[in-house]
Amino acid sequence: MVEHSETDMPAAESKQGLLDMKLVAGATCACMAFVTIVITLSYVATHNQSISIPKHDEVEATALAVVLAGGGSASDGSIASYLLQRNVTLTPSTTVNTAGSPFYMIYGTTPSKNIQCVWALLYLVDEIVSYQYGSGSSLRKQSVIARTDSFVFRTPIHGSVSSDGLTLVVAYINEPNGPECIYNSTGAGVASFEIKDDCSLSLATAVPHSGAGPPPAVKPFQCSAHPHGCYAWQDNLVFCMDRGTNAILTYQVASNSEISEVHRAAPEAGQGPRHAAFHPTLPILYVVTEQGSYIFVYKIGNDGRLTYASRRSTKESETVNSFGGDVFLTPDGKYMYADNRGLGSSNSTLVMFKVSDDGLTVSAIQQSQEIGFPMSFTLTTLSFYCNPSAGACRNNVNALLVPTMNTAELNSIILASDGKMSDIVATSAAPASVISVVVLPCTVHGACGGFTS
Repeated sequence: MVEHSETDMPAAESKQGLLDMKLVAGATCACMAFVTIVITLSYVATHNQSISIPKHDEVEATALAVVLAGGGSASDGSIASYLLQRNVTLTPSTTVNTAGSPFYMIYGTTPSKNIQCVWALLYLVDEIVSYQYGSGSSLRKQSVIARTDSFVFRTPIHGSVSSDGLTLVVAYINEPNGPECIYNSTGAGVASFEIKDDCSLSLATAVPHSGAGPPPAVKPFQCSAHPHGCYAWQDNLVFCMDRGTNAILTYQVASNSEISEVHRAAPEAGQGPRHAAFHPTLPILYVVTEQGSYIFVYKIGNDGRLTYASRRSTKESETVNSFGGDVFLTPDGKYMYADNRGLGSSNSTLVMFKVSDDGLTVSAIQQSQEIGFPMSFTLTTLSFYCNPSAGACRNNVNALLVPTMNTAELNSIILASDGKMSDIVATSAAPASVISVVVLPCTVHGACGGFTS
């Protein structure tokens, strides 16, 4: 780990018992092959079938990691599950074949009946599949939203549920982009769907995105619109990042699930906003940019209007050749984490920031050693963590779950009480082209660790 010099930098905790970090080369993005890791309690389903999870009475597991693996065509894909144990190791469980290249999964409930739902975004077939949690160790498929002559959006990539729980808002990125800017904005946009009592979806609004990034736009990424991430805020507001047009759009969700743009903000030209995170207690939005590799900090007004506050690079040097990826904050809002996705054979890292008390500035504290192309990652809180080597257990420990795309691995990193990242604590083999991680609640069928067949 590389630590930045800061006068207010807290002392590092002991890393006794932690494994040495593996130094892994970075890689370019394999944009047509994907894997999604989903952390859940006891089950998951593929596009066409269910998985039954065997009993693991001898394992004190906190969750189940499920890897959704895509391939180079719409007929490729598989799902592999892993037990996430109290020492943050990932133990392989089951693997089944599927199709459609799942890219991301979204969790929600139906307010009227409090049924728990999962929606899978199938990148290569332009579909959203709705699942309902059953009474056993499976998910039950409810419906499929597909591309049609009247609904032409392509490649769903990210989304979230509105604050009232009635609407699913999804970004369609319209990928892939050609090296000579051969793609236009047709198929790019943000769609809203009414959530039905059985978890199925009904299209409410399809808002096309168009245009290109302002000069100096970064080709080929900003030749046309590419919505990348949508994040729900209070009062039925949703913030959507458009990497292609270099814009952050504020949408208002109506009671009938229709959406309308109410405000628009933009970082500096060429930055390419990609993903975002909210401060847990303050009205502040943190946006990570892909081309610029910066964290932009915005104050959120009551009407969803964004006011620029500050920015900070995710890279140690502007000469480093890497792209920004994802961003997460700890539940107390004190620390932030982002990833740099290096091009070529190096420069893929994770970076830790300290967040100011008012939330409006961030300071880089620690940069990890190189890790194999973390296309995305997630931050989760373990209710109970044990480190057998150190002979100690702690409650409410934060951890990063990091899939590395070019090395096909799942990595676990523990966060100390001062926010600093440990070396990699555990690594497990994964299918090729791992891309994203989603954490589902551990209360689906009771406390974590209560696995049943």
